[in-house]
Amino acid sequence: MHSTGPFTETNQTKRIRYTIVAISICSVVLAFMVQNQLLLSMTKGQEDQQLMITSSVRPNAMTKVAMIKNKDNQSFLVLYEVDQESYKFTTTSFLEIQTPINSILYDQQNRLWINQQKKWYQLNTSLEKIDSVDSPPVNLDNSEFKLKSTKKENVYKTVLQHNSDIVWSKTFNSNPIQTVSLNEKQGVWIVLFEDGETKIVSPT
Repeated sequence: MHSTGPFTETNQTKRIRYTIVAISICSVVLAFMVQNQLLLSMTKGQEDQQLMITSSVRPNAMTKVAMIKNKDNQSFLVLYEVDQESYKFTTTSFLEIQTPINSILYDQQNRLWINQQKKWYQLNTSLEKIDSVDSPPVNLDNSEFKLKSTKKENVYKTVLQHNSDIVWSKTFNSNPIQTVSLNEKQGVWIVLFEDGETKIVSPT
């Protein structure tokens, strides 16, 4: 004889309990999947963001440098002012990058532009978007400078050329990906490496 007292679980109660458990499990699995997809999306965005650097050099003025850097698994656009005598870098503003930046440049009026999602945006000194255009702005002409690097035995032999002339030749332990000038006479350069490190070099 089966008991049907107040502490006895009936078939209906079992079904309700199993249904609640199943719903709870589905909710946990769904939440985990959403969270995992979000993390994958964030990671993908970080992996897609390339490091880059650009500079604006003006006579008798502070050199401006804009650089994309990675820190604590986040990407940032950072602005610096550089003293042309001491080459001391002072951070003036920075912005965490939410949408990958494809390119950064200073135009001929020394205005900073970034390219995102096939559109160009002008930024102010606080890194706020103040204008946009579809075509790339005319940038400061560094096209005649070419950085070439050859790896041999974990050492990178690097040459910066201007037309057919060698501006400087250096050897690095890390892979250099870009370099820009820091003074008007183009006698001092900052080199950006693949690992995010930077180094100031000169022809001598």
